[in-house]
Amino acid sequence: MEFIGTISTLYFKIKDHRCFANKRISFFMDQLNQMFFIPKHLEGDELYDKFASKSGKSIEEVGRVMRHIMQVRMKSAISEEELKSLNKEIEAFNL
Repeated sequence: MEFIGTISTLYFKIKDHRCFANKRISFFMDQLNQMFFIPKHLEGDELYDKFASKSGKSIEEVGRVMRHIMQVRMKSAISEEELKSLNKEIEAFNL
C-alpha cells in the first residue's frame, strides 16, 4: 500500500491526470479479467453483458462506467476533477 501511495503522490505532483487515469483504468480492467474471467479484448455490448451478468451489476451501471472510461481514453488531457470522478465511479463497483 505504501508503494501505491508513493506512486499516486508522484502523479498528483506532476499533474499528469490522464496518465494516472489510464493506469487506474488498466488496473480496473485487469481486475475484471482476474475476478470474472472477462477477456480484455471484449468491447461494447458483449463486454457490458458479460460484466453485468458476472458482477451482479445492472447493464446501466456497467454502461455508465465503461462510457466514462472510453471518454477519458479519448481525451489528450483530463482535469483533476475528471480523474476524481472516474476513480469514484470505478470504486463504486467494489471489485
